[in-house]
Amino acid sequence: MRSAIGNRHVNQVPKLYLIDGGEPVPYTFTQQVITIGRSPRSLMRLDSDTVSSNHAEIHVYADGFVLHDLGSTNGTWVNGERISSCLIQDGDFICPGGELNLQFCIETHVGSTASNEHAEMALAR
Repeated sequence: MRSAIGNRHVNQVPKLYLIDGGEPVPYTFTQQVITIGRSPRSLMRLDSDTVSSNHAEIHVYADGFVLHDLGSTNGTWVNGERISSCLIQDGDFICPGGELNLQFCIETHVGSTASNEHAEMALAR
């Protein structure tokens, strides 16, 4: 997602971090629907017996992110509550299958467009 503030652009990058006790492992969203499960076809593949082959999906919309459990055997939990579908927000903890921990984060990158403005001014001379 991208927006502009003055002469700066703001780029929001949604990510899931696998928290397993070591260094968190990031997964950056690259599609409008992120599939989560044990299946090799899942975009975020989780190797755990408690995770179903096609466990859950995250749908990316212009105004937010929705997590759907796909009828998994062991359920999907968000911040300690079992869900079938819910809006997820920055900082939420997602637990597919009741064992693995994922944290949903939105990283914001602010950049200046000043270099583009300087190039345009130089061309106008």
